[in-house]
Amino acid sequence: MFNTRNNLLILLIIPILISCSSKNYFVNPEYRDKKISDANLVIPTVSEVKFYQFAQIFNEGEIEKIKKDFSLLLSDKLKDELKSRSTFSDIKYASFKAKPEFESKEFDLNEKEKISLSLPKNRIESDISENLFLLFLKDITLSLENKEKDTSDPAKHYSVTSTPGNEPVLNPMRLYNQILVLDLKYCLYDNNTGKTVSFGRFSSKQKYTETSSAENIIKIGIEKFAEKVFENTPFEND
Repeated sequence: MFNTRNNLLILLIIPILISCSSKNYFVNPEYRDKKISDANLVIPTVSEVKFYQFAQIFNEGEIEKIKKDFSLLLSDKLKDELKSRSTFSDIKYASFKAKPEFESKEFDLNEKEKISLSLPKNRIESDISENLFLLFLKDITLSLENKEKDTSDPAKHYSVTSTPGNEPVLNPMRLYNQILVLDLKYCLYDNNTGKTVSFGRFSSKQKYTETSSAENIIKIGIEKFAEKVFENTPFEND
């Protein structure tokens, strides 16, 4: 059992560890301790999704299908996921009738990283006059990456060849898992005040196999994003 001195030391260390840890999101202190209900959220339509792969697993037709499936899943699933995890009374997608004027802004995400986002220069005119917030999704990327497997077991991950003297030689094999990664930047914008509520960078990584479809992996990524995006904001559902 710890003595009082040890307990005090632990209590002093914990805040230091927390303050030094790098976060991938930031919440404006003006909004951190607030609770806002009966607000409306609009998600501007996403126009572009990029796809990268480090090995030629998918052909061009399959890549276009994955990107199309992602856009359909985003419009079909994200709204419901956000609604169930927030205090927003209404959430909808929208395209701008007249494209607003945007400007690039750079924010400190943490002590080591900055994030650049394109945000409205002025309040956006909308049919929704009060309590309107916008969730901008930026730089959405799907990528298929290689992650090397653990090859510490020679019985499984070594091949055998013979030398001219017919002596067996073990050759290490480099084996990889395919990882499908969803990356995006986001910003929650208060259209009533023109202030940024929160912003961040989100990444979800799931193992891709022949039995796990890209569609199911994307669904998991959207669910995880919905769990994180309103964290510590006035709209977090307790």
